[in-house]
Amino acid sequence: MPFQNMIGFLSAPVGNNLKNNKEDVRATKRGLNALGFFEEEEENGIITRDLDAGIKNFQRENNLRVDGRILPGGETESALTSALVEKEREETSRDTFITTSKGLRINPEKIVQKLEDREDKKQTASCQTQEIEWINAQGAYQVAQDNLKQAQTNLKNLKRYHTELNKAFKKEKSFISGDRGKARNIGAAIGTIIGGAAAGLPGAATGIGAGGSIGIVVEEGLDFLTGKKTDGEYRNEIRKVESQIQQIEGQIQDDLKPKLQKAAKIVEQKKSIYLNCKNRLIK
Repeated sequence: MPFQNMIGFLSAPVGNNLKNNKEDVRATKRGLNALGFFEEEEENGIITRDLDAGIKNFQRENNLRVDGRILPGGETESALTSALVEKEREETSRDTFITTSKGLRINPEKIVQKLEDREDKKQTASCQTQEIEWINAQGAYQVAQDNLKQAQTNLKNLKRYHTELNKAFKKEKSFISGDRGKARNIGAAIGTIIGGAAAGLPGAATGIGAGGSIGIVVEEGLDFLTGKKTDGEYRNEIRKVESQIQQIEGQIQDDLKPKLQKAAKIVEQKKSIYLNCKNRLIK
């Protein structure tokens, strides 16, 4: 029978050690079975241990007094009836069709499910887009990091050349004793680091920022340091190198470091957006 018709369904108390009406016992068994608190292959009007346990479990689950008894009009009968009516309403709504103004029969539950599925697909696509943006941000960060490291290497080697230039100026002679062959070898090593030229000639390569200019200075410096020069020539060369050092230092401080910091923040932002999107999708 429909559970809506079960309100006040007991004519007498049901439970152990009570005078049980068989029809009341059967109705109680049907109700508890529908809610998953009792199971019996053969429905009869006999009180059993399983039924007693089912009544107590239902009472415990619904924060009722656990005594294994259901009284007409009592709190357990009322809670049992309400639970059964709600269950039947939910089951009925799944199969409920409505007719539109155009005569179409539709199931609202299925429509809602389709809309939810469509929303899930949109959410999945959105998360995939966020993941790609995060990956791209990581790539941009790596480029900014490489650029900064290259500029720092350029600066380090340019300062090395500046130091040797000052030594030569103070001694008023070449720091490699006029040995042009050794000068070429040293210059090639420095040039490869600074400009990246395969043959060791920095002026032929282009690095980041002022890398090309640094290469030119060092290449010219090879010829400069292999011969005795006047004080004025030394001073001019030193000023030229110092200008290059200031240029790279400014580039690192004002351009490359801020770019790296900005790239790092973007990576964290994109990561957070992607992970939040992924967590919403899982829920």
